[in-house]
Amino acid sequence: MDKSLENYHIKKLFYLCAKRGMKETEFLLRTFAEQEISNLTPAELKDFETLLHCTDSDILNWLMGVVPVPKAYDTGVFRKLSMFKKT
Repeated sequence: MDKSLENYHIKKLFYLCAKRGMKETEFLLRTFAEQEISNLTPAELKDFETLLHCTDSDILNWLMGVVPVPKAYDTGVFRKLSMFKKT
């Protein structure tokens, strides 16, 4: 991926993390991105972006185990986020 395009994509992901409806989700996603985004593969970055388009309540319910994670979102990056939440 072109470096400028990659930088744009990462900035977009940070923006999507920071502009949430719920402060709890915003804090969790933003801190996860700050600490882990440089370690994510291009495929994981795509999965992370897909996840960021979900509602805050869905993300929190999946992370807390209130409802099962749909297959489409049960990705490696979601599992990393889930483990991050536990720390």
